[in-house]
Amino acid sequence: MNNREEFLKKIIETFRAEAKEGIQKITSNVLELEKVSSVEREMVILEAAFREAHSLKGAARAVNNNAIESICQGLEGVFSVLKRKQIDVSAGLISVLLIAVSLMDEVLESPELLNRDLETRKSELLELLLKAEKGILISSDNSFSTNTSVSEKQPEDFLAKLSENMPSVSPEKEIISKLNPEKQNTQQQTIRVSTEQLDEFLVVTEEMLSVKLSSNQITKELSSIISKLTNLTKSFDNSKSGESIKNPLSDLKSINDDLKELRKFSVTEGYETSQRVDTLLDEVKKVLAVPFTTLIDEFPNSVRRLSQELGKHVDFQVSGENTVIDRRILQGIRIPILHLLRNCIDHGIENHEERLASGKQDKAAIRIDIAQLDDNKVEIIISDNGRGINFDRLKSKYNKFTGNNETIEVEDSILLDFMFSSGVSTSEIITELSGRGLGLAIVKEKIEQLGGIIRVYSVRNEGTAFRINLPLSIETFRCVRLRVADQEFVIPTIKIELVTRVPVSDVKTVENRAVFTLDNKLIPLVYLGVVLDIPRPVASLLHYQLIVLGKNGSRTGFIVDEILDEDEMLLKRFNKHLLRVRNISGATVSGSGKVIPMLNVTDLLKSATNVYPNSVREIVRTDRIKSLLIVEDSITSRTLLKNILEHEGYNVTTAYDGVDGLVKLKAGQFDLVISDIDMPRMSGFDFVSALRTAENTRDIPVVLVTSLSKQEDQQRGMEVGANAYIIKSNFDQNTLLDVIERLL
Repeated sequence: MNNREEFLKKIIETFRAEAKEGIQKITSNVLELEKVSSVEREMVILEAAFREAHSLKGAARAVNNNAIESICQGLEGVFSVLKRKQIDVSAGLISVLLIAVSLMDEVLESPELLNRDLETRKSELLELLLKAEKGILISSDNSFSTNTSVSEKQPEDFLAKLSENMPSVSPEKEIISKLNPEKQNTQQQTIRVSTEQLDEFLVVTEEMLSVKLSSNQITKELSSIISKLTNLTKSFDNSKSGESIKNPLSDLKSINDDLKELRKFSVTEGYETSQRVDTLLDEVKKVLAVPFTTLIDEFPNSVRRLSQELGKHVDFQVSGENTVIDRRILQGIRIPILHLLRNCIDHGIENHEERLASGKQDKAAIRIDIAQLDDNKVEIIISDNGRGINFDRLKSKYNKFTGNNETIEVEDSILLDFMFSSGVSTSEIITELSGRGLGLAIVKEKIEQLGGIIRVYSVRNEGTAFRINLPLSIETFRCVRLRVADQEFVIPTIKIELVTRVPVSDVKTVENRAVFTLDNKLIPLVYLGVVLDIPRPVASLLHYQLIVLGKNGSRTGFIVDEILDEDEMLLKRFNKHLLRVRNISGATVSGSGKVIPMLNVTDLLKSATNVYPNSVREIVRTDRIKSLLIVEDSITSRTLLKNILEHEGYNVTTAYDGVDGLVKLKAGQFDLVISDIDMPRMSGFDFVSALRTAENTRDIPVVLVTSLSKQEDQQRGMEVGANAYIIKSNFDQNTLLDVIERLL
């Protein structure tokens, strides 16, 4: 490709981006023109639409796109006479204008389709626009005029033919809404970035050069230390053969000093590097972030077309459209929103007679409300004020699917979750638009692929709302890191309902399956290692650490060996060769360079249903219940600790001071002792010292729980033989339980 061809290609790509934006603005202006009530606002809209059409016409002329240039010329004429009040706005005129912008959009996206058929449609459209400009198209009573001198065809024939010729997609081949078929755009995608953003981006990127220099410096210093250690090692080797070592302590001290300086430098540099990387990442996100308006602008026309086709009157409203989000997430959420809008119009909104019979206004409402949440997530609510979900019909389908008896009660939350299963539809008939039960299943799958979740709420005769939560960025997620056997995994925090610990004694068996109670409901319980086919040695447990995944009727508790931490992590998805790895959706890399798999929550919930019933009980060995001694002079603290530990399944004995504690130790057998320090007759320090001198108690682990927080008190506690020191002012029962578990 020569320089001229490369230049022309760039010019055409720039025109496509500009034209796409101009077409969206003209569409929005035309749709607002239909709703506007004041003359002043109407003039503002017409002026804006006129300017956009004029600018687009000039841009099209510059790249020799005659089709778009001629359509813009026709639009200019119509907008001009509308501004002069020579014709009136009507539903028929709005339809003609929208067909015009749709045809321009089709020409823009698929220039190779400018065949004879499209040329014919363009000519007929221009003829219709010319009639509108001359006031022939629409009469004062919004009916088409029969006074035509341009063609023997009636204007309504043009509209019908133009509408019929608009592109359609077979639902058997494409799972795409009739609201607005998804275009297969293979052109290079571009976004507009302000020069100010690029300047900031460049400054932050240049600062990363210091990271490069610091890394080189650390490498040099490490090489120096390694060299010193190598020489010292050689000196020791030589000493074995009789040679004396020259100043070994001096060499060790030098190495020690170098390591201290390197550690200090690394800590400082690590902090600064973290700040620079975070800033750089934020700037990149800003560049890639776009407002929802770039997506929302296409929906009003789509809603209008489909509602008119179904004979329904719909008022479409949007709030929060200026919220910005990662462009890649915005692209991914387009089809799910189209599906949900189609669902609202086709299933949710009643027809004219049904709404009037229900005492509702003839014009229904569909809303999209967008808001950014505090925890780096965005929320999208798509709602309608239609008939709501038919729970009776949904229950019938659920019972048929599960084989339940019709008389069995099923909670609405379970039915709402069942709606997203493939093949489930509340439509009584299958049409070109709906009834196959694929729409909501695809919606859920696409949203989960983006790292989000979806829930649905509905009230009979009042309406339905779909609530979608998405991360602001597609690559980074807040994740919980956990351990199963000797392997680590991560799960996006947004997918986790609860992280908790459950005493073994609280786990019951119902219908040969392990369950525990949460919110007065029985939740199935499985060991995550069994689901992932990871062998686990039998262990002695007093309680389970677990995560609860899923919503409503599909919640399941997964037992893990350890919850490690929560942090923001960079997700690396699999390439096409590993697109469907069961239970795994991708991987992240830890700070040490270790690759950690990311679990697929949807797969886990499905896999958990196939786990054999005894998977939980097999990980527990029924050992003797551990016995603990609490030595505490405060009856309140003593009772509190006793209740906490007994609830966790321990046998607990109490003593009111150190002297009483020694008596109890001689009389019984204990696995661990918890003691206060400041007590009458014998302090906790003296008590621990006495305990450590007796042969039968010297090895018992001791935890000091005290209000004494000074460093010297903590030091003395360790000196007399305590294994752990917990300050009451910072008391957290989970910390205490973790300490006890480690010591036992």
